[in-house]
Amino acid sequence: MGPADREGALEEASCLAQQPQHKQKAVSPAWVGATSDVPIMGKQPSPSPESAASSQRGLLRHVWPMPPAVLVVLFPLMHRCLLVNAGYTKWFHAISFCYLLTQNVWLSKFLAVMGTTVTFGWWASMSYDLYTHGRFAHILFWNMPEIMTQHMLNDENQVVYDTPQSVSMIALSHLLDTLGHPVLALYYWSLHRFQLSKVLSWSVLIGTYALSRYWS
Repeated sequence: MGPADREGALEEASCLAQQPQHKQKAVSPAWVGATSDVPIMGKQPSPSPESAASSQRGLLRHVWPMPPAVLVVLFPLMHRCLLVNAGYTKWFHAISFCYLLTQNVWLSKFLAVMGTTVTFGWWASMSYDLYTHGRFAHILFWNMPEIMTQHMLNDENQVVYDTPQSVSMIALSHLLDTLGHPVLALYYWSLHRFQLSKVLSWSVLIGTYALSRYWS
């Protein structure tokens, strides 16, 4: 190769080096990078369990806790057996049901004091019956529902201890008595960390006293 040929090759190489290098842009198909949130073949995405649970909680907030004013309106519709000639413990349980519906803080304090008086009053009555008549918890058995007393009491209204049905009903009576009086009262006290300063107030004391006088 002569000098002229070498100069021509160098000029051609320099021209090629000065030309811009055009890169071909890769085009991806439209379906690449698509996520599962995009409907496929006309199917709609199903709601997640979290969204369904949150919607249920939102619906529950509209009906519970119930405003106390609504409960006052419904009070006259309560059955007479819950109030008229009913024991003080039935009133305690009826008001407990009202607290379950309203979750009212003042009502929980009221029930803490009322439950305490009910528990000690009931224990005092059983202690007096034991001391005076030598009968242990007979007044408890007499106040049980008829479906239970028919297995515990004979025709002379005496407690029967010699049948499996009577023994099981006696045990159930003590269990219901424990859960329905001291345990329930302790639950209301636990809502306020068993602190007298958080439970006792003039409105609570006057309210419980007024109810007990009205009942008696």
